[in-house]
Amino acid sequence: MEKIINLHIEHLPEGVYLATSEDVQGLVAQGRTLHETIEIALDVARKLVSDVYQLTRQDSLCKDFGLRDQLQRAAVSVMTNIAEGLDRSTVPDKLHFYNMARASNGEVRSLLYVIEDNFPEQASMAATIRNFTHDTGRLTCGLMASTRKRLAFTTVGTLAAIVGVSGIVLTFT
Repeated sequence: MEKIINLHIEHLPEGVYLATSEDVQGLVAQGRTLHETIEIALDVARKLVSDVYQLTRQDSLCKDFGLRDQLQRAAVSVMTNIAEGLDRSTVPDKLHFYNMARASNGEVRSLLYVIEDNFPEQASMAATIRNFTHDTGRLTCGLMASTRKRLAFTTVGTLAAIVGVSGIVLTFT
């Protein structure tokens, strides 16, 4: 199994996004836009899918068709919902798909507990992947928080446009 690398993404004052890691010295990735940084999140989700497929190919687990298939579907759902949210044009649509990705990530984590408890020979690998779901979840929550900020700016901008046209005066307390 590949080594899991934890990423930290921050928005720098210069306007770029920087992804760094304590696991890898130096710059891991830098994006000029949130879109490029979301690509990083997609890569992390893709790693989750790859690890889940590697786990479910193990002898004893590959014969438990229900658990194997459910885990694979949930992992793929994380990645595809992030991708679909990225390609949506409205903020509410984006939030919906990022939230679905977060929920699917929780499902993956739950199913990995089932494997840890019932498949001792795969327990260590399942625990490693389960720990990685926390990083995937944080990235997904970050996407949601960033998208909500854009929704707030959009709402205030729309409100300001309405006020400017109608002559209504608003007071915020």
